Amino acid sequence: MTRILKRYTTIPQNLYVNRKADKQLESIIGDMQRPGYVLVARQIGKTNLLFNAKRQLENSRRLFAYVDMSNVFKKERECYQNIIDCIIEPNSEKFSIIGGEIDIIRNSKLPPHKEYMRSLRVLLKSFDGDLIIILDEIDALKTSDYSDNIFAQIRSNYFSRTNFSEFERLTYVLSGVIDPIELIKDRNKSPFNIGEKIYLDDFTREEYLSFLDKSGLLLSDEISNHVFSWVNGNPRLTFDICSEIELFLIENGNIRTIDIDNIIKNKYLNSFDVAPVDHIRALVIDNIEVINVLISMYDDDFEKINDELQKKLYLYGITDSSFKDKPDFKNKIIKLTLNLDWLINVRDSINNRSLTLSQALLEFDLGKYRETVDICKLLLEKEDSSDDFDVITYFLGFSHYKLGEHKSAIQCLSYNFKTELYKNRGICISGISKILIGEVEEGQKNLRSIIDCDDNFSSHNAMINLARIEEDNQISLELWDRLFISASLSQSEKDSKENKSYCFASLYFTHEIHIKTGEFDKAKAALDKAFEYTGKSESFILQFSLAKLKNDSSETCTDIINYIINNKLTFENNENEFGLGFSHLTLCAFLNYSFNRVEREHFIKVFDYIREVLLKSNSKSYNLLYEAALTQNFNKDILLFLLDESECINENLLLKIYIELVIENIQNEELFLFYFHKFNALEVKDDTFNETRLYVYMAYIDRIFKVNNISKMQHHLAYLENKVSNYANDEILTLASSLIHFWKGIVLNRIGYDTASYDSFKKCSSIINGSSFKSTKYFSERHFSSINNYESNFKPNNYLAYDYIKKASFSSPLKKYTNKQLVKVLYFSNGNIKTGKYKKFIDDINSSKCQIIEDL
Repeated sequence: MTRILKRYTTIPQNLYVNRKADKQLESIIGDMQRPGYVLVARQIGKTNLLFNAKRQLENSRRLFAYVDMSNVFKKERECYQNIIDCIIEPNSEKFSIIGGEIDIIRNSKLPPHKEYMRSLRVLLKSFDGDLIIILDEIDALKTSDYSDNIFAQIRSNYFSRTNFSEFERLTYVLSGVIDPIELIKDRNKSPFNIGEKIYLDDFTREEYLSFLDKSGLLLSDEISNHVFSWVNGNPRLTFDICSEIELFLIENGNIRTIDIDNIIKNKYLNSFDVAPVDHIRALVIDNIEVINVLISMYDDDFEKINDELQKKLYLYGITDSSFKDKPDFKNKIIKLTLNLDWLINVRDSINNRSLTLSQALLEFDLGKYRETVDICKLLLEKEDSSDDFDVITYFLGFSHYKLGEHKSAIQCLSYNFKTELYKNRGICISGISKILIGEVEEGQKNLRSIIDCDDNFSSHNAMINLARIEEDNQISLELWDRLFISASLSQSEKDSKENKSYCFASLYFTHEIHIKTGEFDKAKAALDKAFEYTGKSESFILQFSLAKLKNDSSETCTDIINYIINNKLTFENNENEFGLGFSHLTLCAFLNYSFNRVEREHFIKVFDYIREVLLKSNSKSYNLLYEAALTQNFNKDILLFLLDESECINENLLLKIYIELVIENIQNEELFLFYFHKFNALEVKDDTFNETRLYVYMAYIDRIFKVNNISKMQHHLAYLENKVSNYANDEILTLASSLIHFWKGIVLNRIGYDTASYDSFKKCSSIINGSSFKSTKYFSERHFSSINNYESNFKPNNYLAYDYIKKASFSSPLKKYTNKQLVKVLYFSNGNIKTGKYKKFIDDINSSKCQIIEDL
């Protein structure tokens, strides 16, 4: 025999077996529409799939560019330039004449995404065929701070086809080991959901036999079936085992089933250190949740396996892509690799490693409250934990509180603590939790009971929380004063930092009460005294508060800007638990306040600091500025400033800006229409929808109704009905959508279709009456009550004969039509009017779904 099954980097053409995924990928490339996304575990053959597509489908009219994204660049621009280089360099003859143009673009100092777009356009204009960009190991980008921009740009390439026809000849194929929905880290942005998923499954038996045929291995049916019983078509295992069989045959001339078993056991089941089993075990050993699920699979217990875990098991290479209710291991080798004894030992090792009180307290100090909860629960189940029961129970309850799980915190902390310290602290945290879930009187009762206790943590937090919810300003001031005196008298070095924080908080909140009561001199005195208890971060909020108190203008705000930059303030500097320092929220408030008070050059100076030092991200910085515009007093000038930077801003943020400007100018006809059309151009390309967007469209529809533009109203109402249909579980949006049916009723009534109009009003009323809500953010209860009256007040002349007319007239038109006769029809269910050949509508006409209303 000649050695054929060698250790190839990529599988050669003569050994490659086409699968369902190959056909799907070929179809995606042939269509040149939505991108493909190969979603598969590592070491299962995705790179071979991509190379094979390039090998089989590339020709003079179709060019492939392969880019390995695992080499993550520091900067977004470098990443884009690498993609362009990976297109040009292997095809230097095709693109030799555009090198100069690319250099000019790169030296133009354009924003990275603009440079990339222009470079792609130059490439596509110089090559009149199709370009397929393969981005492999795309999940590696998740470690960069610009990954969202890359995926947003890929989306943009498809949506830019309307303006730049050359992008019709560009498509992407991506591959990675995370779901496309997870590619976008910022949940405020549109998810990367435009791609078609390609699952790469194992060989079918026919494909397995095809591989054996290609490899030249002449195996008996018994041996062939025995190998398949082990691997179940896994391509990597099949190739490697068949390679070992080939070597065995060359040396021995014959092989038995027992030899197959020995080859597999020696290779995979003794040391577990070869691909792909080593990688699978490494993934499993780091995930206790997956370990527990795999153990439950052995027990035929599938209740714990949700969709997320199903996906994870597939991406780990353990199960196939069928995502059955009762998943099973892919094959015998993987099951033995992840055998039950090993899984139990790993689970127990993880639990024992973490099952100490010290470990629980360490996790708590690190802010890992979920981990603290898990460890504390396991500790409480141990028989030897009775001596530490108070401590464990307290930190279990405190961790629930930190996670916002206030009912669980209250339940834990209702325990009858033996030690006075944890008894008081339990009452304190429980009282705060009760206030937060609306049990205010009970919570206040708890806190008052410990306000005089010896534990500063309990008494001080009781004072703070009682003061902050107290409606009587005088009582609140007395509590803040009492807190200040208590904290300032403490001599404990251990508590000094904490006590300074309490002193600062008491003085700051005292100043806020004096502002409310108009005692501005006292407010200023409290702020001046608070400077004694500040660090750099708290000093920022005091300077800002003094500026607002004195209504200072440009000079003071400029000084604060210089203070931020010179002291290199970061959000990490702010350890004040009351949010009284340099934080995301307080910075937004300052930017909102200072924008119209400082020279533009100073504002740009602080914005550059935010972009280059504080956040180190263009997109995050623009989003922060957008939030600043909406913080406290709405500042439209900040949004206009952002629009000046529109070339650098992603479409998702631009859309949000236009929404705010449309709403802001709702009484200004000219500006409203200007910003609405900007909004609409972006909104129709976006996959998401909400009540705010519906409100904007309703305001526009109201306007075009007043000028009797019925056809445009019909267009927008049909678009909105389709959008809202994807959000059936959103009760607020569903209630607001009743307005769509209300306006449809108005339109249909205006053009003379009373019966269809009545149906729309009836649908509107049905939604309003069936909703558990009475109002929404933009539409009041009175608004819905008003439009709800249309059904009862609407009395079309022919409505009583509606059912009869539908059956007698609409189902069998009196006039005879030829199949090619052009007609216009009205659909009863939604009022839509369509035009086309008679044969297109004959089935719907005969089933009483629509009526011919005009011959053409």
